[in-house]
Order: sequence, then structure tokens, then C-alpha cells
Amino acid sequence: MSEEQKKAGPGRPATGQAMSSTERSAKRDKDLIDAGGRVLRNVRLSPEAAKALEALAAQHPSERSAIETALVEWHKINVVPHDK
Repeated sequence: MSEEQKKAGPGRPATGQAMSSTERSAKRDKDLIDAGGRVLRNVRLSPEAAKALEALAAQHPSERSAIETALVEWHKINVVPHDK
């Protein structure tokens, strides 16, 4: 085994292309926005909305999934039938 292989340790070899968590987050945000999505930050919920989210989230794998599902289903029920 060469000296270089001993220093590398377990795992994949370094490529020199690693991104910081900030860079990864910015890339995810950019990709989402480029695909037509949005990033909502600092959303404040009333106590009533927080309770509703808690109830919805119990039926979903995450709060984000619950929010996305609720928005999409509400849109299907209330907006699409009236959009002529």
C-alpha cells in the first residue's frame, strides 16, 4: 500500500469539489427557483394556524410535506374549477 493510500483513510477520495453547507443550500434554492418554486423564509403562523399545521403534519412525513399537500389540494378545490 502506498503512503498516499494510507493517509486517505476510509471513504471516498477527496475531489476538491466539496461545497460548504451554505453553498449547498444556495444551490438547492437556486435550482428550486429555476424550476418555478419559491423559498419562503420567516413565515409566522397564528396560534390557530399552528394548531392546524400540527394536525396536518401528524398525517405526513414532515411539516413541509403537509404544507405543500395542503396548498396543492386547496388550489385544486378552490382555484382550478374557477379558472376559465
